[in-house]
Amino acid sequence: MEQLALSTIKSHHVDQISTLKKEPEWLKQFRKNSFAIYESLPTEVSPLYNKYTDAKRMNPAEVSLVTDSQNSIFEALKPRLAELEKELHIIQTGTNIFRINLPEELKSKGVVISSINDAIQNHGLDVKKVLDSSDPNEDKYTALNNAAFNSGIFVKIPKNLILEKPIHIISCVSPDGSSTISKNIIIAEQNSKASIVQELYAPKSATQQAY
Repeated sequence: MEQLALSTIKSHHVDQISTLKKEPEWLKQFRKNSFAIYESLPTEVSPLYNKYTDAKRMNPAEVSLVTDSQNSIFEALKPRLAELEKELHIIQTGTNIFRINLPEELKSKGVVISSINDAIQNHGLDVKKVLDSSDPNEDKYTALNNAAFNSGIFVKIPKNLILEKPIHIISCVSPDGSSTISKNIIIAEQNSKASIVQELYAPKSATQQAY
């Protein structure tokens, strides 16, 4: 598990992510173009961004990134996960998917809940359409997310389907002290309806972590 400070990330590190995950050529190029934009932009380009975010509190030299983090849950989170055991959910810890609960009935109707890595392989056209519609020039960290995401979640609700129960997305910073650059994509097709509840958790840590 190679650790890399955010302040030292270079284009070849972005290439390594694509290579390790065996990504298609279009995504490799998308990452490369996004990283070039990341390098060219100032930290913040919008006055509103500057006013309403805490980006300046993050020290890139202290934020550690990895391609594959520890796949475990910290103790304080286990009671919450027990509560969700029978609910529609996906649990991400660091760069890994810890658990998915999607009943066969909903799978047969076309509902998809998966890691972004699986979605790139199995629903590549959907992922490409969403990524191509994003604007990496919006700000520096949008470009970084597009270039260097190392994990994420994909949800797709097919047309004319209404989900009565919410989908819970549980995102946990890894207990090993590393940070995560997560790309979450949610697609709701025509006349579909679903509620998404995302919860973010982090263990106590002496290091600076980001998600």
